[in-house]
Amino acid sequence: MTPDTLRIAYLCDMSPLDRNLYSGGNARIFDALRSHAGEVTVLPQIWGAADPLRRLIQAMPERVSLRARWRAHYALRRVIARPIEAELRRGRYDVLFGAYALHALAGVRVPSDTVAAFTSDATQTVYRESEIGQAHERIFKLGRFLDDWVERRERAALARADLLLWPSEWLRTAVESRYGIAPDRSRLVPWG
Repeated sequence: MTPDTLRIAYLCDMSPLDRNLYSGGNARIFDALRSHAGEVTVLPQIWGAADPLRRLIQAMPERVSLRARWRAHYALRRVIARPIEAELRRGRYDVLFGAYALHALAGVRVPSDTVAAFTSDATQTVYRESEIGQAHERIFKLGRFLDDWVERRERAALARADLLLWPSEWLRTAVESRYGIAPDRSRLVPWG
């Protein structure tokens, strides 16, 4: 490693080594960082003391586990963040790079000398409120009672990030407007 090589901690709720998850985007972002940005370490996807619940959720049918996973992650964010924070302290990373899973970033207290960056093609709230999101029927009918709570968790996670990277102007504008993100922390970086 050269002195100018960045040490990057990669945070997602699913491993970027699985090329099928998140339509392969997670793996492609990981590959791009390794090829062009520095030394990248994948942070563990375990939930610390709550890991038995993670395994239970993973055993559910995908259409249920997908939604239950991120809601549970927000609810248990401080417990789940502990092993991530320990690794961030141990590894002394320059950058914490979060991809796709805003809920994975939600409870993490990032060291002051580490830049927290995040990218995704949506947040749950922006997607749900979009024309495409509105066209899909809710699987969890009671999920609407959690909408405001989820949005507050998203807002808090986004507020703690230093840099937000969005693949489309539509999404950048929607996120800045919905969550009150200052434009100087939000950048358009088309994927591809």
